[in-house]
Amino acid sequence: MLRHRVLAMIPPLVLSSCCPPAPTKTTTTVPSGGGSTSGAGGGGGAKAPGEDEALGALSEGKKVRGFTATALYLDDADKPMGARFMHDATGFTFDYLRIETAPQGFIWVNSFPTGDMGEPHTQEHLLLGKGDRGRKLGSFEAMALAESSAFTAQWRTAYHFHTVAGQDVFWPVFESHIDALLNPDYTDEEIRREVRNFGVDKGDDGKLRLEEKGTVYNEMVRSFESPENNLWREAGHLVYGTKHPLSWDSGGYPDAIREMTPQDIRTFHQSAYHLANMGMIGAFPSSMKLEAVLDQTSAVLNKVAGRKGRVMSEADLPKPAPAAAGTVKVVDYPYATTTNPGPMMLVWPATRKLDATERTLLGLFLDSFAGDEATNLYKKLIDSKTRTMDLGASGVWSYLSSDQGQPVYVGLSGVKSDKLDDKTITDVRSLVMAELERIAKLPDGDPDLVAFNERVKSRVIDLRRQYAKFLDTPPGFGIRGTGEGWNNHLLNLQREPGFKKSLTLRPALANVEAILAAKGNPWRDRLKTWGLTETPFGVGAKPSPARRAQLDGERKGRIDTELAALQKKYGTKDAASTLAKYEQDYDAETKRMEDAQKGSELPPLVATPPMTLDDGLIYKTGTVGGSSAFYATFESMVSARVQLAFRLAVPEDKQMYLASLPVLMSDAGVIDNGTPIPADEMKERLRKEILELSVYFVDNPKTNRIELVVAGAGNGLGETKAAVGWMKRVMLSPDWRKENLPRLRDLIDQRLTALRQRMLGAEEGWVEDPRDAWRMQSTLYGHTSSFLTRAHDMHRLRWQLSADPNDAKQTDEVVKFLALLGDAKSLKRAELVELTDALAKGGKAKAAKLAKWTDAAAKLSASAKPLAAQAGKDLGALLGDIPDSALAMDWTYLCKQMSADLKVGAPAALAALEDLRQQVVVSARARIVEVGSTANQQALAGDVDSLVAALPAGAPIKAAAEHGPQVFRQRLLDRDPKAKDQTFVGLFAPSTSSGVFVNLAPNVYYTDTSDDAIYNYLASNLYTGHGAHSIFMKTWAAGLAYSNGLRPRISEGVLTYYAERCPLLPQTLRFVIDQLKKAKTDPNIGRYAIAKAFDSRVAIGFEERASAMAANLADGVTPEIVKTFRQHVLDAAKNGSLAETLFGRMESVYGKVLPGYGKLDPSGVYFVIGPEKQMAAYQDYLHAAVGKTATLHRLYPRDFWIPAKL
Repeated sequence: MLRHRVLAMIPPLVLSSCCPPAPTKTTTTVPSGGGSTSGAGGGGGAKAPGEDEALGALSEGKKVRGFTATALYLDDADKPMGARFMHDATGFTFDYLRIETAPQGFIWVNSFPTGDMGEPHTQEHLLLGKGDRGRKLGSFEAMALAESSAFTAQWRTAYHFHTVAGQDVFWPVFESHIDALLNPDYTDEEIRREVRNFGVDKGDDGKLRLEEKGTVYNEMVRSFESPENNLWREAGHLVYGTKHPLSWDSGGYPDAIREMTPQDIRTFHQSAYHLANMGMIGAFPSSMKLEAVLDQTSAVLNKVAGRKGRVMSEADLPKPAPAAAGTVKVVDYPYATTTNPGPMMLVWPATRKLDATERTLLGLFLDSFAGDEATNLYKKLIDSKTRTMDLGASGVWSYLSSDQGQPVYVGLSGVKSDKLDDKTITDVRSLVMAELERIAKLPDGDPDLVAFNERVKSRVIDLRRQYAKFLDTPPGFGIRGTGEGWNNHLLNLQREPGFKKSLTLRPALANVEAILAAKGNPWRDRLKTWGLTETPFGVGAKPSPARRAQLDGERKGRIDTELAALQKKYGTKDAASTLAKYEQDYDAETKRMEDAQKGSELPPLVATPPMTLDDGLIYKTGTVGGSSAFYATFESMVSARVQLAFRLAVPEDKQMYLASLPVLMSDAGVIDNGTPIPADEMKERLRKEILELSVYFVDNPKTNRIELVVAGAGNGLGETKAAVGWMKRVMLSPDWRKENLPRLRDLIDQRLTALRQRMLGAEEGWVEDPRDAWRMQSTLYGHTSSFLTRAHDMHRLRWQLSADPNDAKQTDEVVKFLALLGDAKSLKRAELVELTDALAKGGKAKAAKLAKWTDAAAKLSASAKPLAAQAGKDLGALLGDIPDSALAMDWTYLCKQMSADLKVGAPAALAALEDLRQQVVVSARARIVEVGSTANQQALAGDVDSLVAALPAGAPIKAAAEHGPQVFRQRLLDRDPKAKDQTFVGLFAPSTSSGVFVNLAPNVYYTDTSDDAIYNYLASNLYTGHGAHSIFMKTWAAGLAYSNGLRPRISEGVLTYYAERCPLLPQTLRFVIDQLKKAKTDPNIGRYAIAKAFDSRVAIGFEERASAMAANLADGVTPEIVKTFRQHVLDAAKNGSLAETLFGRMESVYGKVLPGYGKLDPSGVYFVIGPEKQMAAYQDYLHAAVGKTATLHRLYPRDFWIPAKL
């Protein structure tokens, strides 16, 4: 996968669908880590005697076990906890970290791009999956119970891993990774097929067709359908020029990828992949002695040393060649409509070279200037009470890059499309520059200066806390989604002089505090020194149907050109005969590749596989008041966390308000002993006082458990006690007064914008959501867990809160206008688009027939006109969610719905929200989950008791909620009465070109321990994972999907088939079925299926481990049940004909999720996503493979609305 250069610090920009990190909007967060594990089970372990001395004895240049010490890493108490070593024989960089965790490693390679072809990214793909070495790696990892992941950043590629099988297994896993990276044996044809090639697909009419495919290529085609990726590409060009390693796309720009050759790849590998240009960050528990770790690492490096080469570094970079100062650019991103919002950004050129103190201070300044509710730009551009320019933007962020010249970025998200133009960007820039100038000129002691500096100081406090937690949390290498946190952090430290380096930046933060404590305005000269008084570049990305059509047309043109070239090559007269010959040659080459692949005996399963989901977790259960309680103990934890999970059982007429409940509880502000604490003040206090306060939903479709979670955490006892106090405030006294309506409206606007943008994100972040909503067919599930349902709920609540409670005339005027607007239902789509655009802008439409409504809007009072404009904006945004067949019906509904919700009014809506909160937040429905050391748990007992005692008792839920009416199926049936058989459905996504499968069917659960169930489960494991033989690896190699695979999810009792970024849905599915059909019984694969049964949670965070085990117990899945199931698996492994038994069941098991292979399951969900081209091709496939009556029913976002009862 590819990760963008700025991933760690701003709203994440991930140029692939795998490993999505958690979003953040701050500039000064510590590097993102990963999960945390305990090297000594649940107790966390203690430092080994003498370990501090071994590190403390290091000095610069000291020779140790074949390494030279070059840096010593200090913790927050200035005690040694790690070091950097250079391997004397190879030049390999080794960062050793002593952290109480299962051993884990993060291998990096300096991989500066040499153009836009994407060699770094392609190399990552090839090394992990091509050639015998690449294929063998995945199979070996499965048997070693190892987990790994990889990503390509701008100029480094990372390969990280861990194993849950014990310390001794770490070293062979490390060696296998290094060997695969250094000594690839992929072929030129494998390179071509991985990158971009033309394949042949057969329609159900028997006709052949040519398709453009390739895993890397289609990954990046999809990536550049994103507005953010187009924005950042242009920003890179403005800052560095178009021919600079920091502006080239390390993942590859599609136009350039098509030009890449196998020799380009081999040349790149030769120059980048040698040990002197590589390194590893390793995290090891204190039970693994430093000397032993160095000996083992050196032994592996000496064994695989290989060739030497030149070390690539930032010093080799050319000088930036920026655009003319102040250049403004607006780029298009492909989208089906013109109304979708987009991002906007200002960029200051790469002219800085700041030390740790100034870099940290600038980051803190930016985060205080452009970030959350308390910041200057939020108030000027986002907050509806104070903004001076209405862009429709949902958020503001800032980022200081650590790359060459340290460019500075300030951005806006969710900007209305009609504001994404040169003039508006220039106006925003003027506003930003004026505010910077104002801050620089504030006189000493000015109240605004004092307030601003206090915000910076609060961020210093928070930064110290986050760094402390960062070091208290093992890095989570090998876990999907772990990012560049440790890599970037250590890179920045190495840029500073000196042998001893503080991992928590103690010297830099002390300097910052001294600067802030001094008299005067610290920004007066610094803003100029930092280059922020210079005119920045401006860039925006706006939606473009023309760009969508252009890309689709160009793809068709390339296919036509290739077909003509093939026809000339073969001397054939028509497409059919040309493609027949090409298919014959293509298949022959495929067979040669398969025949050349070397099989190898897999190693045995590890001697002691984990028998539960978390063998080492120490926990106990109990009760507090009327609530059940779960306590997980990690003695090494400094922090502690308390979580309350409230089981939901809400009447349908109140469920609409659930969608907004978490954000309105956590972010609206609170009432503390009768005194309001506004949201911005609350945010500042949270930053100063605690580690975490969060409110969110969790669910388990298997058990119908849906809960509202309120959680708080702190570093140490005092902070955690404060966090419990904040939990009480948000649970019992959120600020939902009429006086706080502007804040509530802003929150709903921002969440609604974010929900409407979800389908532009990486597929793995959203495509299972609509599938699961369709599967569940539950109103409660939809209102809490489906973004398409929740978006409609937010839309409705916004209208309920829109009217001025003190202006009845305003409501009456708008209600009458909406009734008139409903008469437009007979207009054609294009006319409705023109009408909504005119209403949104408060102007006239070109078509005379639309004057009836625009004139009526123009005659409204000054207070009513904004609501008429809002109706135009909402209707315009929603038109794309509605098919033509439902256009008139849904237009009528929306006009009536907006009118009805407007009449509800804010007082009644707020009362309904309060009633909902009182129904949900009761002790009888709460589960307490607490994690921390024994001492902290004991000290917190009184606070937790008081918190539960403060809750209303309420009534317990006697049984799991059953599914009600088939709510979403009925929505489809209402607009299409012929849709009786809804076996196959597809969510229409016109703004992309690729397709997605998210099929699901019932499978084995932990409580199913019959021989039949065990064998079926193991059969579902045969081709899962990323072993050499797996469907994932085979499909990836064929270039027919990116993230994909057959995935048994025993914790949910289901089997899924997932495949995204498919060039053509039926082509991918046929390939998968063909692979399974020609599979031969193989004892190796049978043993692989056994190994895949033994996953473990020991490599995720303390907090996540506790929450997961508590949830298991709530669902009735005890460690004893899991252990019993796994013992049955081990017993099955003794079956001498295991492979024959499992392969004999393969069709009946996998056929449940692969239409056209075996028998489908009546309870299965057969769900695809894509544009019309994909839908039409898949419909043809279903006719041919399933039956002529098999119908693919198109779904649209409107089918997931749970409508108002009018």
